[in-house]
Amino acid sequence: MVRVGGPNPQTIRALTSADVVDVSDRAARVLGRVVVDSLALASLSVATANATAGAANTEVIAAPGAGHKIRVTGLMYANRATSLSPQVSLRFGAAGALRFTGTLAASGGMINWNLTHPERPYWEGGDNEALNAYLGAAGNVDITVTYYVT
Repeated sequence: MVRVGGPNPQTIRALTSADVVDVSDRAARVLGRVVVDSLALASLSVATANATAGAANTEVIAAPGAGHKIRVTGLMYANRATSLSPQVSLRFGAAGALRFTGTLAASGGMINWNLTHPERPYWEGGDNEALNAYLGAAGNVDITVTYYVT
């Protein structure tokens, strides 16, 4: 067997508090530590909604109020319809750009995104913007979003 790259399995150890640093410590990425936004972990929430109307917005998260923004950290779409394959997207505000667009297979098609990029592990809306789901055509889609508010 020829081994190419990666750590030696015998040297992997459990994480300790010394491995976790605040996101402001950019050197942490170089040193191989886990970077955690402690604010996000302390206030992470889950929102769910069901969208059925085609070519229309369905509010998933209400506008958080002036001076606050929604940061999405993960999302999931699940299709309840047995004969429809709807296209679903998310957008901030009533007419924002459609993002995270996917077409779901009939009878339980599902899409799951975890936003884990080390430079920016979230998708952020503007000041006091609601998060909406948008279906390209009529369907029956459950939307689940993990997020926090700044």
